Formats: sequence, C-alpha cells, structure tokens
Amino acid sequence: MRPKRIKMVKDDEVKYEEELAVLKTALEDKNEEIEAMEEKAANDRKKQEDKIKCLKLLKEKLEVEADNDKTEINNLKRKLREQVKGKTIVDQLKEKIECPVCFEIPQTVPVPVCPNGHFVCNECKADACPTCRVGMGEGKSLLAVTVMENIGHRCKIVDCEEFFPLDKIEEHVKVCGHRIVSCPSSKC
Repeated sequence: MRPKRIKMVKDDEVKYEEELAVLKTALEDKNEEIEAMEEKAANDRKKQEDKIKCLKLLKEKLEVEADNDKTEINNLKRKLREQVKGKTIVDQLKEKIECPVCFEIPQTVPVPVCPNGHFVCNECKADACPTCRVGMGEGKSLLAVTVMENIGHRCKIVDCEEFFPLDKIEEHVKVCGHRIVSCPSSKC
C-alpha cells in the first residue's frame, strides 16, 4: 500500500506544481497588467500635471493682461478727464475774453481793457466800458493777448465751422471754401 500512496502523493505533487505554475503565470500576467496600468496612470498624471501647469501659466498671463488693460483704461480715463477739464478751462478763458458787445473773441492785438479788467475788442471799443460803464482809458491786456494766442479761433466766414490758431486764421479766411468771391465771368 505504500507504493500506491507514494504514487498518489507524487501525482498530487505534480498536480500542485502544475496548478502552481498556472497560478504563477496568471500572477505574472496580472503583475504585468498592473505595471501597465500604473505606467498609464503615471503618464496620465504627468499629462494632467502638464495641463495644470499650462492652465496656471495661461491664468497668470491673462491676469497680467487684465492688469495691463485696467491700467490702460485708467490712463485713458485720466486723459479724458484732463481733456474735459482742459476744454472747460479753455471755454472759461474764451468766455472771459469774449467781447460783451459783439460776442466775438478778439483777433487783433492789443486788446483794450477797462480799469476794472473788462475786455472789449478793438472794433467795439467806445469811451465807456460796455460792462461797468467806467471810462475805458488806454489800458491794454497782455493776458488777453496770451490767451488769444493759445486758443482756437473760429473762422469768421458764415457756414465755416473750422478753428485755427490766431496766426493762421487770416491765411484760412483768404482761402476758405465758404468765402464770397467775385464771379470771374464778365457777363455776371
């Protein structure tokens, strides 16, 4: 009975070894699958990290651009306020040197001024100030001349809406497209 039993034990051993070999092969296959999955997961993780880095860089770039845009907008707002403020000052200066009789800004110098500081153009100057009725005298305003030289003057020709510096206005009037000209035809 012993040899039979030895044979059974040997047969069982062979079976176990075969099963063990199959299990080892299956285990190796599973380990390879796990390694492949881990490698894929590492690659996916690396790709995600790269995407996150790119998104962070893009976010930083957009934030810098947004800050630059905000700065530019604020600068433009400041310039616009300065221009509006500047126009207001220019308008106020024009109002102050405007002749109270003809409501035009004087375009010839010197600009007569009464003892109280009221301006009048040379064409409208009379013996008394039209604003306060004090005698005009021979006063001249250097300040009015300086303002006149630094503001735009509207063309005197009807329908012309253009503005020019004081030293260019007379040149423009000579060639203004709205000026009245004599007809060159002798039959007119």
